[in-house]
Amino acid sequence: MLPIRQIQALEGYGDWWHQNGYLNFGALHLAAWLGSPLLLETHGHEGHCVLLQHGGQVEWRQGSVCLELNPGDGLIGPGYPWNLITTSLSSSSSCFLADPHRLLRTARAMGGAHWQPAGPAESVLHQPLPLPAERDLAGSGLLEALSRLLPFISAIAHQGEGLVQSLHLDDQIYRLLAALVFADLRNGEQPLPDLADRKRTDACIDDLVDFIRLNLHRRLCLSDLERQSMYSRRALHYAFRARFDCSPMQWVRQQRLAMAFDRLQNPMQGESVLGVATACGYRSLSQFSVDFQKAYQRKPSEVLRRGRFQNQPAVDPLGAA
Repeated sequence: MLPIRQIQALEGYGDWWHQNGYLNFGALHLAAWLGSPLLLETHGHEGHCVLLQHGGQVEWRQGSVCLELNPGDGLIGPGYPWNLITTSLSSSSSCFLADPHRLLRTARAMGGAHWQPAGPAESVLHQPLPLPAERDLAGSGLLEALSRLLPFISAIAHQGEGLVQSLHLDDQIYRLLAALVFADLRNGEQPLPDLADRKRTDACIDDLVDFIRLNLHRRLCLSDLERQSMYSRRALHYAFRARFDCSPMQWVRQQRLAMAFDRLQNPMQGESVLGVATACGYRSLSQFSVDFQKAYQRKPSEVLRRGRFQNQPAVDPLGAA
């Protein structure tokens, strides 16, 4: 995962020992290690390194910047060469590489169309930054949540990549990271887009509705809707409640089920419930059946059987003879 130039034990600390582990989920790659004092030097690499310190003390050095990390601290640093030096008898850390451009896209989706980075966080693409960017109760809680999310992902990764993907865990990591880097995203005071301008808002929601209907077969999450519309999560909830009396993702589910109901009523030859569920964006047949029965009080297999019966070609008795 990291282009290591060298890794070596520090003298004067007795026998050297080291344990490590790796985990891939989606586009993210996680490394974690525990061991005695060491010096780690890396070459430059693509993406930003997010380092979380769990036990012991370390020093991060990149160019002229030197940051000391204690248990519970974190940082994000650009992909220039960097060194890590353990300054305690033992330490444990974890890190993953994050795409800075995706991080900014996520932040803009969370902040809304008019949001721009402010303060020291605007330099996130160029220099190391402690996490959270500002020390406050919310930031500390977010960093703890990120630290706890990583072992949770490790625990469920054995169930298969599909489960990790369906829970949108990579999206959750980028959201937590964005809130850690850009403190203004966690103050709860972002203004709504200009919702007083009904024509502009309606046009935006109309375009988003068209996008959703064209992509019901795809995996969609709220971040996708934020990026597509350039509205914040809060603004989307406001707009969808006003127009559809439900949340954005509830509306997406309603559209998936309506599309599935129509396909089951008018099945193509060889159509199956699983095929319809997959074509309508469901990754779990059992979840599709639960949602479908809740919406229509009928099993999808019953609707499919009736659809096959009603759409079978009529037989001409004279022609048959």
